[in-house]
Amino acid sequence: MVPGLGGVNSRSADGGETVATNTPAELAARLKELARSGLGAAAVGIAPASRPLRYEAFEAALQRGDQAGMAWLARPEARAARADPSLLLPGARSLICCAFRYHAPPPHVSRGQVARYARGADYHEVLPQLLEPLRLAVEASGGAARVLVDSAPLLEVAHAARAGLGWIGKHSLLLHRDHGSYLLLAEILTTLELPADQPVADHCGRCTACLEACPTGALSQPYRVEAARCLSYLTIEQRGHLPAPSREWFDHWLFGCDLCQEACPWTRRASALGHPALAPRADLAVIDPLELLGSADEVLRQRLAGTPLWRARRRGLRRTACLLLAQQPGPAADAALAAAATDPDEVVAAAAQWALAARARHAKAESGAADGNSGLHEV
Repeated sequence: MVPGLGGVNSRSADGGETVATNTPAELAARLKELARSGLGAAAVGIAPASRPLRYEAFEAALQRGDQAGMAWLARPEARAARADPSLLLPGARSLICCAFRYHAPPPHVSRGQVARYARGADYHEVLPQLLEPLRLAVEASGGAARVLVDSAPLLEVAHAARAGLGWIGKHSLLLHRDHGSYLLLAEILTTLELPADQPVADHCGRCTACLEACPTGALSQPYRVEAARCLSYLTIEQRGHLPAPSREWFDHWLFGCDLCQEACPWTRRASALGHPALAPRADLAVIDPLELLGSADEVLRQRLAGTPLWRARRRGLRRTACLLLAQQPGPAADAALAAAATDPDEVVAAAAQWALAARARHAKAESGAADGNSGLHEV
């Protein structure tokens, strides 16, 4: 008997115990209640394990090259699985989609900001543990189950929208009326055939606040994200050299970016509190680029291992810290960049050298402006 499900026990063909229910709808209701009340999911719903909503839009994005350097998105086997989730689990019929709210304190602008989802333990490790009782419940009910948390090619936002967890916002994230978009998604793919929930209506209307908030133009139109212009992509997934124009875009964000979410009226009105297992660490809200560049490699690794931040690795974090210092006044930034300019990693060294050159250009421009202004007062 699986705690939290109730019902009458029966025996499976191999003699194992299963959870008996009168109807698939009753089983679905109990599984969803376990996810909400037992596991703390902010929202849960069921979608069919079939071609997801807006799959054609995903293919169109690949054709345009919106994925930038994320070549794995376009691999044939990955595209096939995104079109047909049953390829991820033979005989799959249903997806139990769960959304977990993470903590979202009010905006505070500081150089070295970290996206809110990344300020605590790595959700790739946390969410599978949270879903383990639900997986066991599914298996005890006679179905095979596979837990998915960014661990397989799945259009999770589209499936979550199909499952009625919310709607897809114009920034391409899932939006919930009560929780906004500060949600992490996880799924259980199962061979159980469960009744699907109904999608909810789109409540964005004519609002374009998220599109207007993007500082780089990555959200050039509703429901489209150009990764090559997105600060989240550039700080997390793009770990090599950055193209010259994009280096000018870095002023505050060290890892990720929340600006499109901060601008959303639905997200602004949501609670700042999230799931306890996703609680943020005070030392990860902002990481001073000077401190980061001054930290020994092992110290940095120990501090950030086990958090989403470590996905960027040493190279990505130190490179972005250098770019942030291009606009930070004071001799301390000059000294840190001079040291980083001889870093053994060529990507870090190149970023530091570019930042030093940018600082020199800015200083020269400011000096020229000051001279010109002083001349206006001469008689």
